[in-house]
Amino acid sequence: MKWHLSGDVQPVPPFGSQDILGSDKDSKLHFSQRGRNLRLTGDMRGLKSSYMYHVQLAKPYTPLKLAKDTIIGAEKAPYASFTTDENGRGTWTISMEINDLTRHGIIDRFVVWVNDAPKNASVLASDIIPLKLDTMGSG
Repeated sequence: MKWHLSGDVQPVPPFGSQDILGSDKDSKLHFSQRGRNLRLTGDMRGLKSSYMYHVQLAKPYTPLKLAKDTIIGAEKAPYASFTTDENGRGTWTISMEINDLTRHGIIDRFVVWVNDAPKNASVLASDIIPLKLDTMGSG
């Protein structure tokens, strides 16, 4: 899965204000789904050194128009945090069941955000990740 700088995905300020050029190409995101079980692993590179980040899963973003301003709407559910080492590297893993997403209204697809924890500003956003709906039965 690909990462994108937050400003490339959501150009409305403050998105892009904390982006670190190259971190989207250096970092990797792995996703697997087996039945109702999901696993995400982030191998992050090129971020600030010795710094805390939050990983959030969210509904895909949607531009909304209110008066003159465009606002991006995405309901987010926090799931993990990680701290980078002195070289700006860090890893994280999230394992969950589909129910952990559906209770936040995330049903058939989602995105992963990496946010600068102290400033609560988005840094990276993933591609939209589709869920395999044929495995989401009641059992």
